[in-house]
Amino acid sequence: MIGILVVTHGEFAPGIVNGMELICGKQEALETILWEEENLEKLDEAYAKEDYETIKKLYYENSRVVSHWPKYSMFALKAQYKEIMEEERFNEYVLSDVLYFLYYPEYFTGYGRVKNIDTQEYELMCEGLYTRMNQEGFSKAKLEEIYKKHADSYGYIHAADLQEYIKEEGNG
Repeated sequence: MIGILVVTHGEFAPGIVNGMELICGKQEALETILWEEENLEKLDEAYAKEDYETIKKLYYENSRVVSHWPKYSMFALKAQYKEIMEEERFNEYVLSDVLYFLYYPEYFTGYGRVKNIDTQEYELMCEGLYTRMNQEGFSKAKLEEIYKKHADSYGYIHAADLQEYIKEEGNG
């Protein structure tokens, strides 16, 4: 007897096996592997430990699956928050990331896919960003004004516009 292992992206492998078994009947020595079944537990464990490197590694292995993981949006926001807060030098890229985080979080989580957000934790991160930006000379009202002025109709901000703004205002 020869064994067969069917491995594909997503749900395609079980679909192939189900279709074949409809035609040929139940088969022995036939196995499928789903990436999700093998790795969702690893993702949850890494998230609990705040081990973002492991999550990033798993993301690069199968971004489609990870981006549908229930904790993905919160992971993406936490990782971006950490990166912003660790940035020592204030510049237009930090400002654009802060604006996206506060007013358009979908930018980091996949357009239109902000789900399963811990609202209280997100609000605490926003307050942390407001504090950081206040130290840079930007009030909450000023940040909102900048976003409205520089965001296009899709919510995108171009760092070059912010670079000019920072130069004009003397903030950089």
